[in-house]
Amino acid sequence: MLDVDGYPDYGPDDITFDDIDLFFTPERSPVLDAEGFPDYGPDDLTFEDIDLDDDDPGAEGGIPVREKKLNKAQEALRRISKLEAEAKAKEEAEQARLESDPLGDWLTVSDLRKLPPPRPLIEGWLDQGTTAVVTGSTGTNKTFTVLGWALSVATGVDWLGHKVRKTGTVLFVLGEGAYGLSKRIEAWEKENGVTVPEERLRILKHPDGVAPRRDNKNGAAEGAFWHRLDKAIEATDAVLVVLDTFSSLAPEADETKDAALIVSYMSKRAEEHEATLILVHHTGWVDPRNAGVAKRARGGSQFEANPDCVINLAATAESDNAPVEIWRKKNKEGPAGLKIQTVRKQVADSCVLVRDELYDALPDAKGEKEPLADRIRRVVEAEPGVYSMGGANKLMAGLKKHTDKGAGQGKLKIEVDRLLAAGELARAKDGTLTMAGNRR
Repeated sequence: MLDVDGYPDYGPDDITFDDIDLFFTPERSPVLDAEGFPDYGPDDLTFEDIDLDDDDPGAEGGIPVREKKLNKAQEALRRISKLEAEAKAKEEAEQARLESDPLGDWLTVSDLRKLPPPRPLIEGWLDQGTTAVVTGSTGTNKTFTVLGWALSVATGVDWLGHKVRKTGTVLFVLGEGAYGLSKRIEAWEKENGVTVPEERLRILKHPDGVAPRRDNKNGAAEGAFWHRLDKAIEATDAVLVVLDTFSSLAPEADETKDAALIVSYMSKRAEEHEATLILVHHTGWVDPRNAGVAKRARGGSQFEANPDCVINLAATAESDNAPVEIWRKKNKEGPAGLKIQTVRKQVADSCVLVRDELYDALPDAKGEKEPLADRIRRVVEAEPGVYSMGGANKLMAGLKKHTDKGAGQGKLKIEVDRLLAAGELARAKDGTLTMAGNRR
């Protein structure tokens, strides 16, 4: 692989003399060092080092041809030397950093305050650059739900009334059921009147190496899948990765012992690539406080303790098409508790999820469960340039008007300040609030 200048586009250890347009005469074969490079610098090369074929127009004293080959050889060797020097400097800098502080960078309280809060991916449900575990028993629309999120992020279409705040490529990793997925996507496209762009959705079937690999000497380590996933995220600049489901993707895994490891692998990718990673998993623990409905992830408690977000799906009755409650059970960096109910709607040869109208009609059902930050965004988006913290009472009235629920002035100010610091809201010249990018 050559770069735009015609030189090898890879590291110095991969470069040999076969990569250079240079032929040494038999009498002057180069002496190489231990790493396979000449034991002299590019300026030591002379015309005598270059072997010209008899039919080369420069063989009979053709100095321009000789100069061209010599210059190219010298430049190639300079590039090799430069790559070696850069690699060595980088290695030395990293070693110096580890020796000076092997634990990494320490943060002060002031540093912590400067860290931006997570930004929403799908308003009220998923945040950018975080991890989520979605749990539910068989028949609770787990794949329907996460596929809806994936298609909304890929297209920018609201998910059941909730705004998508960032669109981009989605990587959907399937352990089972690939055949029926195309019909579900077609039904969703028909229901929403859009076509999912080809480049925005990538599907991987039955990959190996999701479970940790173990040996007696080194213990547990990441399986090969996770390194392949790194490359895929980098190549596509993916904003969302869905792993559906854990048991089908890693049947050999120990759901108790491997829970913390799997979530840590997800967290590493979320932080390094600023992507959201979702793991779909089954419930298995029955909570007697929830009428005997299983609302806790099967296996190790780390499936719920360690991710940033946990979303539980549970059928509201024992029937094939009973409404399913979707509950944001945990949100590490903000309010949890948001609930909606969905039902399946027949579309073409498959189904889509829609809001349960009977549930939404309950008094104050939406405002009671919607986080304050989400309600503030809805109000400002509906009437930009109308509200300000200088007139907090007006903003509180706006909340009542648009969401049927108010908020205390102290909580209101904290949330507005958070949204301003995160760059989701902006303050116009007259002090009123607008959505970011709409400053007047």
